[in-house]
Amino acid sequence: MYEHKRFLVVLFSVGFLAYAIFSALQPYSPPHLKDMDRDSHYHPASDTLIRGVVKKIRYDDDGHYLGFPGTYKVAAYIVISITEIKSTPENFECEVGDLIGVSYDYIDPPECGTEDFVEVYGYWVPVLDVPAAKTIIVADFASGSYVKVLNKG
Repeated sequence: MYEHKRFLVVLFSVGFLAYAIFSALQPYSPPHLKDMDRDSHYHPASDTLIRGVVKKIRYDDDGHYLGFPGTYKVAAYIVISITEIKSTPENFECEVGDLIGVSYDYIDPPECGTEDFVEVYGYWVPVLDVPAAKTIIVADFASGSYVKVLNKG
């Protein structure tokens, strides 16, 4: 009888360990962005339109999520100094003069360079606990989003 119980404990432990390893190897899909990928039919409406000056661009950027680098990847991460705010959702927290990140993820790289004056239209991610948090997403799954150069710097 003791051997039967020990066998069940070992079997349960191996099953739980296999489940934990399988779960850890799956790509993380946070609830806020779970349906926002290229293969999905869900396309969030772009809700934020700003203008500003490009201060920094990092191409093929490994994003940082909760302090861990490389937890998501975008074609470019663009830092913009806001000069005009045209339209935003109620939960938008930035003001003119603030720096804001743009998570750019179209296949083609952005046409802007540092010190260019640009217009950005995309989807504002307001929550902190997801990849691309507190940035404007400009990607094919964010309907109508773009970064347009208005004046070369």
